[in-house]
Amino acid sequence: MNSLQRFSRILSLVVIVLSLGLHTSACVRQSEVFFEDIGALCPTPTNHTGPYDATMVFEAGETITFTVAYEECLSSSCDINREMSCEVVTDGTQIMVHSQGSYTERDGHVSCTEDCGLLETECTSEPLPAGDYIIVHGEDHIPLTIPSSVQGLCDAPW
Repeated sequence: MNSLQRFSRILSLVVIVLSLGLHTSACVRQSEVFFEDIGALCPTPTNHTGPYDATMVFEAGETITFTVAYEECLSSSCDINREMSCEVVTDGTQIMVHSQGSYTERDGHVSCTEDCGLLETECTSEPLPAGDYIIVHGEDHIPLTIPSSVQGLCDAPW
């Protein structure tokens, strides 16, 4: 086989490999997933350093940190471009936690890892005076009295 025939054969193989690669990538679909005000909510005193299931002491004049977790199992190889944020607005006795997030879901002929990553975010309230409050996040309403000691205030997955 001379060098021209060898080059021609190699070029043919390259074209076939590239064609297969383009065909495979064309089968992978991506869709954007958006969500708002859903997920597990965990309010903790900002200075709390223990585990989430420990007794938490809420004091007047202190801030509260809200951790929100989107509870879907996300694959690190297929669920990409993950973003999540939250904000806290206090209106009288209501503490409203607004969360939103998104990610790109790849499906089709792709092998996805089953590593089940959580998507979560944190936001902090302003210092809160003593009183009875209702924490609102989507459909969830959680009563909280300040000052108080509370155990088991966090939803799963913590």
